[in-house]
Amino acid sequence: MGTDEKVDLRDVDWPLCLLQFNEVLCARPTGATLEVWIRDPRIVESVNMIVRNSGYLVTLMDRADDCFRICIRNIGHPGPVSEGEGKDQ
Repeated sequence: MGTDEKVDLRDVDWPLCLLQFNEVLCARPTGATLEVWIRDPRIVESVNMIVRNSGYLVTLMDRADDCFRICIRNIGHPGPVSEGEGKDQ
């Protein structure tokens, strides 16, 4: 699956980085994938928290040199995904 949009936030400082990230993330339709580039590991932690508490899923996270690349997919859930959700009971 490809990326629908790429956002480079490597040179954007906190908290503006998180505000821009949240704005772009919330605009993604269900099924869309967002690729985000971030430099600061503390911001990566905050991004992970935002994703965990929303209808999104981190599909890839890797580190290249001094940057993090995070791919996030809108899975259409209104809130955190619990283990076992979507499986036949």
